[in-house]
Amino acid sequence: MIIRVVDVHSHLDEIADVHGAIAKAKSSNVVAIIAVGTCKESNVKVARFSEMYKGYVYHAIGIHPWNLESLDLGEEFEFLRAASRSCIGLGEVGLDYRIKTDRDLQRKVFSEVLGIAESRKLPVIIHARAAWSDAYKMVKDIGVEKAVFHWFSGSDSVLKKIVRDGYLISATPAASYSLTHIKAIRLAPIESIIVESDSPVSYRGVVSDPSWAVKSLEAVAKIKGVRIEDLVDKVLGNTCRIYGMKVHGWGVE
Repeated sequence: MIIRVVDVHSHLDEIADVHGAIAKAKSSNVVAIIAVGTCKESNVKVARFSEMYKGYVYHAIGIHPWNLESLDLGEEFEFLRAASRSCIGLGEVGLDYRIKTDRDLQRKVFSEVLGIAESRKLPVIIHARAAWSDAYKMVKDIGVEKAVFHWFSGSDSVLKKIVRDGYLISATPAASYSLTHIKAIRLAPIESIIVESDSPVSYRGVVSDPSWAVKSLEAVAKIKGVRIEDLVDKVLGNTCRIYGMKVHGWGVE
């Protein structure tokens, strides 16, 4: 069986040799990449990659909580409302309670983006470090129908709610060693899991690229105690379902 993986979360705009990384991904059984944006400048870049690699790279646009204090938020929101008509999802957005940025400001921005997602019926890609409960509650209260909790490492109780409500969590290569991440993958049903690289994040000192989404799938298979061949179609199906993608052979359209 041919392994087919979609990298659902890559920061292509932060990769030095992006064209080389995409070529490597194509030769490594990665059949599509979702490039996530973090601010207007980043969003413009990932949209450009999706045009350059049409049918292979898809883009999501967002406002990352790490960037809030340096942005013109009015301009950011205006861009998101206009550009959300042509993207596959909104993200990376969310909350991060380990940074100094005012939490009320973080929640205000996150709420605004969730409102755009709800009105456009778009999936949201959520960063929620040390803020899983608040992020889940905001998603639920605003009525967002599709959400991916990126690199989930929160509590069992929040995970149960995420699964119950039909939201997904994404596995990263850290699922090979991070105990909190491993626990979440073990507890979540396969129907609630998709995979990503989060490239170019470094894992144990090694810089990743989109091909590392295959490592994430391998880690999930090991945690679940199943053959990777028995996991491929299920994870791919989860990805296609939440993003409205259709898979045909080696292509995704």
